[in-house]
Amino acid sequence: MSEWIDVKGKLPKDGEYVSIIIIGGGIHHNVLYEHGRFWKLKVGINAGIAWEVLKWAYPKSTEKIKEAKENKDVFEKDVHQEK
Repeated sequence: MSEWIDVKGKLPKDGEYVSIIIIGGGIHHNVLYEHGRFWKLKVGINAGIAWEVLKWAYPKSTEKIKEAKENKDVFEKDVHQEK
């Protein structure tokens, strides 16, 4: 897990999935942040149930997936350039 970030200081970009710490100390993973809310249940563009969040972080798995995709893109470019 990367470093926990206070929601008062910075928020994730729309459409990102993050881990969160809610009021009461519970931790939840793979939570969608969109339209200014951390969604527990999204039923419309801006409707549903949202978490009350104290801190959030990017999960390590997200960072590893991003790295793997970047490395795959580089590999595919190299392979295609050799032909």
